[in-house]
This record gives sequence, structure tokens and C-alpha cells, in this order.
Amino acid sequence: MNSPSKKPLILWILWFAALNGLIVLHVVVGKGVPLGSNPASEPFSPVLAIGLVAIVLSAAVRWFLIPKAEKPETRLTLMIVGLALNEAAALLGLFLVPPSFPETKLTLFSASLIGILQFAPIFTTKEKAAKSEFHQV
Repeated sequence: MNSPSKKPLILWILWFAALNGLIVLHVVVGKGVPLGSNPASEPFSPVLAIGLVAIVLSAAVRWFLIPKAEKPETRLTLMIVGLALNEAAALLGLFLVPPSFPETKLTLFSASLIGILQFAPIFTTKEKAAKSEFHQV
């Protein structure tokens, strides 16, 4: 059932679902992309800081932990953790940031979108190409 040729497809499906889930959530629940500017009275948002920390942690998972992972199961687990961290940051912006702070909402949405895009499982195609080159020798 889980043949080696289907494993990259599973990663692509998970990534695509997370990406589309983020966009659909913001369109349906958040009523689209927030426009406008924040009031000048609130220069620092702790929710923004927590969300950005989650996104930085997910980037560390993607660029430092996934390349070092030996087993495909470990890579899958790390990918899910990274995607979840990005989704968590987006959900923080969607539900905990008040509507009067559209710049903060847009920052968390944009950063989460970029964070999810970096998890595109291109590492599976590189691994597959390396294995096919190895078997040809």
C-alpha cells in the first residue's frame, strides 16, 4: 500500500492541504485579506511576537532538522510539525488579534504563507534523483 513511489505524493498532498487550508480559512473566517493600518497607540503586540517565534521555529525545522533526518518517517513528522507551527501563527493572527489591527493580522498571515511555501517537499525529488543516479552506476 505505501510503496516508495507514493511517499512523495503523500508529502505533496499534505503540503497542498496546509497551504489551501490557510488561504481558505482567511478568506472564509477572516473575510479576506485585512486592509488598513494599526492604530499608533499599540506599538508592540505580544501575539505578533509569539506568532513570529513559531514561524522562526518552523524555519529552523525546515532548514536544519529535515535535511539531517535519515528516515522518510522522520522527515514526514518534522514536516507536519513545521506546517503546524505555521498554521498556529496564522490562527493566532486570525483569532487573537483584534480587527482594529489589520497590519498585524496581515503580517502573521503573510509570514505564515511564506513559512508554508518553504515546506514544499522538493527534498523528496532531490532524494529520488540521487537514488536513481546511484543505481545507474
